[in-house]
Amino acid sequence: MHPQRLLDRGIIALCAIGLLLNLVILRIHANLAASGSEYTSLCNVSTRINCDAVLDSAYASLFGLPVAAWGALAFTVMLALSLLRAARATRALLLLTGWSVGYSAVLAAISFSVLHTVCLMCSGLYLVTAGLFVLAFRRVRREAGTRSAVVAGLVPVGLALAFGYASTAGVATNVTIENLADVRSREPEFYRWYQALPVVAAAAEMPTGPVHAKGPAAAPVTIVEYSDFACSHCARARRDLERLIADRPGEVRLVFRHFPLDTSCNPTLRHSVHPTACEAAMAAECAGELGKFWEFHDYLFDNSQQQAHDYPQAAAALGLDQARFQSCLASGRSRETVARDVAAAASVGVESTPTLFINGRTVRGALDARLYEAALIIEKNRTDHGH
Repeated sequence: MHPQRLLDRGIIALCAIGLLLNLVILRIHANLAASGSEYTSLCNVSTRINCDAVLDSAYASLFGLPVAAWGALAFTVMLALSLLRAARATRALLLLTGWSVGYSAVLAAISFSVLHTVCLMCSGLYLVTAGLFVLAFRRVRREAGTRSAVVAGLVPVGLALAFGYASTAGVATNVTIENLADVRSREPEFYRWYQALPVVAAAAEMPTGPVHAKGPAAAPVTIVEYSDFACSHCARARRDLERLIADRPGEVRLVFRHFPLDTSCNPTLRHSVHPTACEAAMAAECAGELGKFWEFHDYLFDNSQQQAHDYPQAAAALGLDQARFQSCLASGRSRETVARDVAAAASVGVESTPTLFINGRTVRGALDARLYEAALIIEKNRTDHGH
C-alpha cells in the first residue's frame, strides 16, 4: 500500500478510536452523575487504577460540560478534517491535535500528581491523541515542509498547556483556604450548596456497642461516616478524610459506621449492590473486637476490588489470634453490631454510601478533596458562633 494512503488510513482510524473512547468516558461520567455510589465502571480496578475517581472529580468538567463532551466534539471535527485532502484541512488537523496533546498533558499530570489515580480509559485516549499528533505532523511535513509542520504543531501545544493550567488552577487542591472569607470568595457555589444542606441532630447519637473513631472527642467538628468496604467512592472518601485528620490534628473527630449495600445484612435495600459487603463489615468488627479495627479497615479498602477475601488469612497477617477471630465470626456478635449501624443509618435517612454527617449536616456522596477543608471551616465558624 502507498505510504501516503497508509498514513491517511491511520489518521482516520485513530480519530474514530478517539471519538469512541470519548463517548465511552462520557457514558461513565453520566452514570456516575446519575447513580453515584451505586455505579461502578469496568475500569474501576483499585484505589490507584480507577476511572470513576477521576471522572467524578472536579477536573472532569470544563465550563459546565464534561471534558469528554469537548473531546468527542474535537475528535468529530478531526475525523471530518482527516477525510479532506486540502492543505488547509491538514494544517487545521495538526493544530487541533496539537491543542489536544497539550491539554491531555495537563489532565494526565493532574491525574497522576493531584488525584494520585490512573484512569485507564483516559490514558488510552492520551496515547491515541499523541499518536494522532505524530501522524498529522508527518502529513503536514509531506505536504508543506518541516518548518510549517513544526509551527503548526508546537504552537497549539504550548497554548493548550497554558490554557489547561489556567482552567484547572481554580480547582487545584493546593490552594490554601484559611477562613470563612476564603470559602465564600473561592468556593461560592459550594458555600451556598453546603449551607442549604439539612442538619440532622440525631446523627451525632451513637448506637450502643463499639464506636470506631479517630480524633479527640472534644474536637469542634465530628464527621460520622456511613460506609461500605466494597464502595469505590467510600475508598476515595476514606483517603481524603484521613488526610484531613492528619492536616488538622485536634480539630476533627471521624466516626465510622457500617451501611453495607448488601441485602444479607441490610434490609433497607431492594437489591444488593455489593454482595460481599456484609461479610467484610462483620470481619472488620471481629478484628475490632481484637483491637485491630482500623488496620483491618485499611486492608479492606486497599483491596476493595477483590471479588473474594480470605479474612482469616488477612487477620493472621495483621497478627490477630486466629481462633478468637474465627470464634467471633461464628458467634454472630459482629452481625448484631452491623445491624445496629444499619438501623441507625435508616433512622437518619441514609440510602447510599458514602453518606457523611458533618456536625449533623447531611452530605450524600464523597466531596472533592479540597472541599472537606472548606466544610471544616464552615462548621468551625458555626460552632464558634453557637449556631
